[in-house]
Amino acid sequence: MEESSRIEKSVIRSLDSLKCCYEWIPVHPDYADTISFCDKYGYDLDHSGNTILIVSKRGEKKYSACIVKGSERLDVNKKVIFIKAWILNYVNSMPIKAKSLVIGISGGIDSSVSSTLSAMTGLRTIVLTMPIKQKSSQHDLSLRHQEWLKKNFKKKKITEISAQKKLEGFRKMNKNYKFPSFSTISGTGPNSAIIHYKASINSNRTLKKGDLYLVDSGGQYSFGTTDVTRTISLDNNSKFIREIYTRVLKGHIAVATVNLKKNNNF
Repeated sequence: MEESSRIEKSVIRSLDSLKCCYEWIPVHPDYADTISFCDKYGYDLDHSGNTILIVSKRGEKKYSACIVKGSERLDVNKKVIFIKAWILNYVNSMPIKAKSLVIGISGGIDSSVSSTLSAMTGLRTIVLTMPIKQKSSQHDLSLRHQEWLKKNFKKKKITEISAQKKLEGFRKMNKNYKFPSFSTISGTGPNSAIIHYKASINSNRTLKKGDLYLVDSGGQYSFGTTDVTRTISLDNNSKFIREIYTRVLKGHIAVATVNLKKNNNF
């Protein structure tokens, strides 16, 4: 509750400093969804809004907010078309028009999206593989953490925050370790599906049987930076999850073994 109260006070201070007219309405968590809120408190959906807040993952923490009317929905397909058109307009406005686009990929979702959008323009797209290399000891470290979780989550209470701290403890055993290279994502159950999730006192869940636990973490060392993502099954026997895992695995294998010939358009 302390964290929630601190955030509320910060928002109020910002609104007051901007001399905005506003009404502060206490809302029960069960009615936080826009449609549920409007039904419960008697507000018109057209006079309400949805806010998407994005927080930077690396470096100095920055925030960006996008607000849309409550009666509207973000159309992903329209956004894709818009971005594709923006790339083409940018290329066409260059003093010397580019003949191709060059995209560096490392296997992350960001590079997957940007390379796909570039290819959709119809322009020749050159994809450069930029694999993230790290010492085997760093890979082994994440496996040790995984082993520790699987061995202990049934015996003792392990939360998202304590699991994150345990991984940090493993890293500190290396004399070359300096600090985390970015904010750790440590989420279990439904929290593991939240993009760039950060465990807090209010959201901190306990790891339990049947959960999928996601940890995306990295360390800054004297020799370089590491970034490891793992999804760990805590005795989850769902056939649906197994099917998803298998399909994703097949996709990775297909991409890794594709035979790209010279002058191929991605």
